[in-house]
Amino acid sequence: MIQPKTYYFDSNATTGVAPDVLEAMLPYLTERWGNPSSPYRFGKQLVEPIEQARESVAALIGADAREIIFTSCGTESINTALTSSLYSQPAKRHIVTTAVEHSATKNGCAALEKRGYEVTYLPVNRDGSLDLATFERALRPDTALVSIMWANNETGVLFPIAQLAALCRQRGILIHTDAVQVPGKLKIDVNALGVDLLSLSAHKLHGPKGIGLLYVRQGTPFRGLIIGGQQEDGRRGGTENVPYIVGFGRAAALAGAISAESQRTLAALRDTLEEGILRQIPHTTRNGAKEPRLPNTTSIAFAGVEAEALLMQLDALHIRASSGSACTTGSVAPSHVLTALGLGPVEARSTIRFSLDYDTSEADVAYVLSHLPQVVADLRTAASPRAGVRPAKPHAPAEREKRSAAPVAGETDTSLSDLRSLEEKLREYVREVPLYRDAVQAGAHATWSELLGAIPFTTKQDIKTDFPRNFLRAGQSLDELVDRKLIEIEHTAGTTDNRADLLLPHGWWARQEAWALSLHAHVAQVLAEHPAARRVTISSPACNGDITYNNGTPSAKRRTLGQTRVLSLSRFPFLLSTDDLDQMVAEALEWDPVFFDTDPVYAVVFALHCERRQVKFPRLRFILTSYEYTSVLHKRILERVFGVPVYNLYGSTETGHLMMEQATGGMVASRQIAHLDVLHTDDRGIGELLVSTLTNDYMPLLNYRIGDLVERRPSASGGHTYLLHGRVQDTLKTPAGRRVTTRDVDQCFVGAEGILHYRLHETTPGHFELSYLAEGVGDPAAALAAVVPKLESLIQPTGKITVRQVKFLLPEGSGKFVFNYPFVC
Repeated sequence: MIQPKTYYFDSNATTGVAPDVLEAMLPYLTERWGNPSSPYRFGKQLVEPIEQARESVAALIGADAREIIFTSCGTESINTALTSSLYSQPAKRHIVTTAVEHSATKNGCAALEKRGYEVTYLPVNRDGSLDLATFERALRPDTALVSIMWANNETGVLFPIAQLAALCRQRGILIHTDAVQVPGKLKIDVNALGVDLLSLSAHKLHGPKGIGLLYVRQGTPFRGLIIGGQQEDGRRGGTENVPYIVGFGRAAALAGAISAESQRTLAALRDTLEEGILRQIPHTTRNGAKEPRLPNTTSIAFAGVEAEALLMQLDALHIRASSGSACTTGSVAPSHVLTALGLGPVEARSTIRFSLDYDTSEADVAYVLSHLPQVVADLRTAASPRAGVRPAKPHAPAEREKRSAAPVAGETDTSLSDLRSLEEKLREYVREVPLYRDAVQAGAHATWSELLGAIPFTTKQDIKTDFPRNFLRAGQSLDELVDRKLIEIEHTAGTTDNRADLLLPHGWWARQEAWALSLHAHVAQVLAEHPAARRVTISSPACNGDITYNNGTPSAKRRTLGQTRVLSLSRFPFLLSTDDLDQMVAEALEWDPVFFDTDPVYAVVFALHCERRQVKFPRLRFILTSYEYTSVLHKRILERVFGVPVYNLYGSTETGHLMMEQATGGMVASRQIAHLDVLHTDDRGIGELLVSTLTNDYMPLLNYRIGDLVERRPSASGGHTYLLHGRVQDTLKTPAGRRVTTRDVDQCFVGAEGILHYRLHETTPGHFELSYLAEGVGDPAAALAAVVPKLESLIQPTGKITVRQVKFLLPEGSGKFVFNYPFVC
């Protein structure tokens, strides 16, 4: 099978191993695999190739070979430079760095701060440059080290390291530079540069991953980070990684041979790409200075587009780019580099970095420019106002217009005085809170509906970013508000490791729990009969601080809070050992719970193990599944194994805790929701859920776009309920134009036996593969014979759906669509 061409524009993340490098490494992986520290010839013959590689990398940076220490990576080199400079100068406890450093420096400094050291993080200008006067003022008599990158990995902007080094020398301060992005793109001469320490990583210059270096100028005080044997002249313990050191040496020789003319050609190609994007696509902006910067890097913000969605669309076209540093990809946080340049969270999350290499061709650039404008246009067309280029006059959704006199959800019994209080509170916020500049411009006499329409859309990370400036009034102290019991702080995680603090009125959760119980009569009755009911929470480590069994079982005390015992499975629950699961079952039996509060995917793994072990929980009365949508397969298995009803509570703290009402199959808003709206509805009334909240005096009104598809249905009380249909990114449109949702697909599996999980994957446009895990109960073949025709009738694929039994599926792919690209409706 011929593999499609890859258009690779992410060289700042990593580069491929050059053929010459691989050829140089192979003998040391196959034939010459000894230990250089061994006393016999088979080992000692490896000393010479190590030293030859040391000479080669030293030549690349203009150093003496004795000044080179081989490490495992750039991160280790940077961390070693930081700790060595402090530990070898115990009287000095201060470091100067910038706000735009790589995470190795940024997080390394943060760790040192926790040990009592002081760190000054210098700001940068809007173009990413550094003010020299500000730098000089930051230097102190107790400054042990200045650590500033030479070239920024996201914007390519260069810092004047030689000038900074001269200022440091005048004051007797050591200076280190992270030069990981520089080799092959600029000439490196450590003597002309004047630095004391410098870090490199081989995989950025077509060498292997897992090998780096730290340059330490002769005479610089040094204390090693990794203590062991006498390798690296006693400066870095650990058996030498001979094949990788040899590969690094060969890669350094290749990088050193790159001519200035080749570098100018690369810069011209970068400019062609950058100018083409800025010219062809409106509302695009380059981040950072045009010069001086690396010849291969451009960072561009695409207003109205979520970077992750754009990257996935480009990936489907075999174009590989990045939204920032590879060491922070996966985080929902906006890039700290871009926010330091003054970009807001929305702008930062709309940014793509393109980083070229010497094998990038004019045809590659032309391919990107031929596809990128249409991809951006399509995403902007489909985006909600939050992610999009805002219209000149904000338009409130029709549902808001109809209910402008009743801003609180119709299911509540809010009085007229309460409504007036909410409106007064909102007007106060738009006068005082920076986030509401658009609303202020709407005028003091704007209607409630006009004010709501002007409030910017917000995400959890927006709340976390610069919280005091954006949310608290002048003079307010977060600690004081908590101490006075005016608020309580809710730490949320969702499905990420980035926790955001939300301010809730004191007693919030007690009121929410009482309200939720009013929707679930059976649950309320059981809890009334068992006032001290114990529960077991079974969920992912992201929701419980990585308290997992296969990371080393923590104490039961650490995982117990009140009446709750937490059992967190691995991020990959199907890879847990039977010993881990046996221990979890034993703990759960010892706790003797009245109910489970679970993530449905993780709970099913636990349930099936209980079934195999014939374990019963005598006091168990019901199961609450939350955290995400519960598929019919998971619900069936939980009910069969435990023999109790399963209630689906779909909760969202950020939006006032939406509840799934089992009796009617729909969500209703909590009493402190200001509005529920459904955007971009189709002919069935299914659209994207938007929630506007105004919970208390300290947490302002938020327009929160959850990303769920819901169906608005009239309720008996005259308001509405909302039926969950999955996530926006998990939907597709059939050739006939009908939207197919997660719920539609899931309903095809009603009554299916023998299937535990499934993933419907569009392998190429119009062609689908159904991967499934066999449950071990029932006949999968019979179930599939019934399910596949239903799916084909529903989604109308180009050809027949292929079926494949697998042994492992990620939980994120279970009961959901998984595409090569997001099919935006």
